[in-house]
Amino acid sequence: MSLVQGLLHGILHLLYERQGGTLELVMLSFLVGSSSVATVKHYLYETFIFAHRALAIALAITLWIHLSGRSTFERTLVLTAFITSLGANALHWLRQVWWNLRRRDLSMPRITSARYDANEDVVLDISLPKDRIVHPGQYVYLTLLDPRRLSLLQRHPFVIPWWDSRDDILTARSLSIFIHPQNGWTRSLSQQALSISIRSKEGETEEGGDRRPRALQDVAALTPSKPRIWLDGPFGKEYKLEGFDTIILFASGTGIFSLLPFIKVLTHQVMRPKLCLVWKTGQNYAFVNDCLQPILSEDLVSQESPTAMHMAWYLTPELYKNLEREKSPLAGGRRVKISMEVLEIDDHLPSRENEHHRNIGIFGKLQPFRESALLTGPSVWRPKVTA
Repeated sequence: MSLVQGLLHGILHLLYERQGGTLELVMLSFLVGSSSVATVKHYLYETFIFAHRALAIALAITLWIHLSGRSTFERTLVLTAFITSLGANALHWLRQVWWNLRRRDLSMPRITSARYDANEDVVLDISLPKDRIVHPGQYVYLTLLDPRRLSLLQRHPFVIPWWDSRDDILTARSLSIFIHPQNGWTRSLSQQALSISIRSKEGETEEGGDRRPRALQDVAALTPSKPRIWLDGPFGKEYKLEGFDTIILFASGTGIFSLLPFIKVLTHQVMRPKLCLVWKTGQNYAFVNDCLQPILSEDLVSQESPTAMHMAWYLTPELYKNLEREKSPLAGGRRVKISMEVLEIDDHLPSRENEHHRNIGIFGKLQPFRESALLTGPSVWRPKVTA
């Protein structure tokens, strides 16, 4: 934006000073061509972030020079805005330092383990030097502190799908992050994180009893250090989940990772709503099974409870055969309904005739990176949720 504004300012200045139009036409063509910068930005995102900050500083300096000779009031306004911006950024960085450094031993967040899940997807476990408050739907920016790599200058947002809690369900002492590697930095991060962990052989358990499913049991590699990282956040809206009679969650594929925090919090409320998860997938994610199986097992204790959680699992025939062969505990649960039919959203929504449904929350994450929304209201409606 700063670049476009500067070019436009220069063109208008030349049009005012000169009579010819050839140079101006060339510059206008360049300005139009620069509108394709969004395509380039997709591949050079971090470079554009730093360039944006540098251009913002340059804009403030040139604006100050441009106002030379102006009234004191105008210069005071610009100076106030500049100082306010610097102050806000300084407070933001101080906040990051506070959360990422523990004063007693200067410890920092670290990647304690990494493991493959489905395909090349990776789950990272991160230890925190200080407890953080995490709300469902929030995300953090992660920077890998490795001076030997360019990743030191890069950061990436990741949704927080799960965390280990203390007495307060929202207080996290460690985080888990799911990565679907793309080309570039996320793939490099995944490969480096995986280098610190090795998977235990199938069927082996560590002495002392790791109660997680065997597919997720890991032992740390014999490395003296584990990658240090820098976290910024959590960011994101805090959803108010109290007061619902029924909450229905829709997800497809890796969209389930965005909904796991809602399930975690909702199943620990004192007044739990009736909860239904509808998930369509062609992959079996061991991390999801690890999170959902204890919750569904707890609900089996009071099978008639109106606050129980139910799950409708839409699978491909290939995945269904794999689950049968592996004898998945989650697939055999009494509160899990498995189907290989086409997902019809209306089949899981209460009809308008059911007057006893007074307050319903619906959250949809039917595809990764698709916009999601939490809908609330005093009565039943049919929301527009697209697959």
